[in-house]
Amino acid sequence: MSPDRQESIIPNSGGNEGFEGNTIRVPEKNWIKLLPEAIRQASSGDRIIVVTEAMKELGERALSRMRPDENISFIVEEQNS
Repeated sequence: MSPDRQESIIPNSGGNEGFEGNTIRVPEKNWIKLLPEAIRQASSGDRIIVVTEAMKELGERALSRMRPDENISFIVEEQNS
């Protein structure tokens, strides 16, 4: 299963002034399979939003091995409790 890029990308909206890349969200369900695919699909300058700090750390490690020269950032999505 791989994420559909069109469904995974969140359009830039308010609060993103100065940000020109795409934002890709990795859902909590099936994230182990979807995180590497999101890294493959991302372009330099894109952001990947994850649900937990652990997902962010694993994503950063995977990025450093898969695409070390790319400028892709990971952001932990704030959870409303």
